[in-house]
Amino acid sequence: MKKLLVSAAVSCALLMLPDVAAAKSVFGGIVFTDFYLRSLDSEASETMESVSLTRVEVPNITRLRGRWTNEDDVEMYIELGIGGSSGSTGVNVRHAFGKWDFSTTGQLMAGHTSSPFSPLFPSQAIGNNNEESHNVGKGYGEVSSGRAPQVRYTYKFLNTRGAFAIALLDSNRDDEIDIEINGIKSSKLPRIDIGMAYQAFNWQIFPSAFYQRRDYDGADFPGGARVDDDSVTSWGASLGFRGGRGPWVLSAELNVGENMRNANLGIGSSVAALSGGAFISTNAAGELRLEDTTNRSWWFDAGYKFTHNEWRGVVHMIAGQMTSEREDGGFEQEFEGQMIGISVPTDLPWIAKGLRFRPEVFVYENDNGGNDIVAAKKGTEIIGGIQLQYTF
Repeated sequence: MKKLLVSAAVSCALLMLPDVAAAKSVFGGIVFTDFYLRSLDSEASETMESVSLTRVEVPNITRLRGRWTNEDDVEMYIELGIGGSSGSTGVNVRHAFGKWDFSTTGQLMAGHTSSPFSPLFPSQAIGNNNEESHNVGKGYGEVSSGRAPQVRYTYKFLNTRGAFAIALLDSNRDDEIDIEINGIKSSKLPRIDIGMAYQAFNWQIFPSAFYQRRDYDGADFPGGARVDDDSVTSWGASLGFRGGRGPWVLSAELNVGENMRNANLGIGSSVAALSGGAFISTNAAGELRLEDTTNRSWWFDAGYKFTHNEWRGVVHMIAGQMTSEREDGGFEQEFEGQMIGISVPTDLPWIAKGLRFRPEVFVYENDNGGNDIVAAKKGTEIIGGIQLQYTF
């Protein structure tokens, strides 16, 4: 009897081994250090002086990450951002989500992460923590979905060429626009983001869109103004592509929409981004109205892969632009943020695995269209330096 019990216990343990082996955990992290010169030539007014200074920073894109997967295809991922500019270092949640592949084609995800809208970005990295953050060209051509709590369903195509996803996000979250509006957010519909990725030959395309309507109860706007409409509708459509041939790699993205600054997107802090939301306008009869702002942005990244002795990398040549247009009291206003530059992420895979050098130089232009409200944003900024990256 005792031998029978022992044999049964061993058999149960052996049956459990494949399941135990299927569960796994992965931990890692990246440390970034930026060493760069920032030069700002302001054209805002005679009282604004040009600034040139050297910065050494551990940007808040430095991160710790962990992934846990079990035998039932349930996964959890957590990524914490660590760092920041001098005097403002801290910890922030970049990603914290779980997902379940409940079938060959279906996946359910819930948590804090980016959405399916506008998933691509150019290879720009330095200057993430200065007073006017330019991370991945935001505000100068790049529009990102931002990272936020959401529930998302993904359908994976059977031909393995791509997937379609739809995500529901909270449209009542706080943002800096709400500081200007004294009212209770009462939106009943969530923000809806949809996106698709599809691959054919060496190319991938990424069409996506979002829609949000934010309502306010008892809203007062700047200066105590009351307006006829107490809701703001934001929408956007995006088309990106990525691919290459031989040593060349290409990627680009185009975004159009309205009131993107009101939707908690990652659009940066250029003059075009700061002017990219709905605004109070006065018509010919002296009535106050809440008007829309039209947004357009694009960027292009052409890369050339190289290998030389122990070095391997990509030379990225990047350009982009964001434009926000509005009509205020019969006068058209246009705000622009432009960028052009070069970034060369370079690895030493055979002698220093995990170490990356990134020399980078970018020129940023801000044009406020003669609007005194954002006059201090007008001018030319140059950021050049090198980023060290340690990945584990």
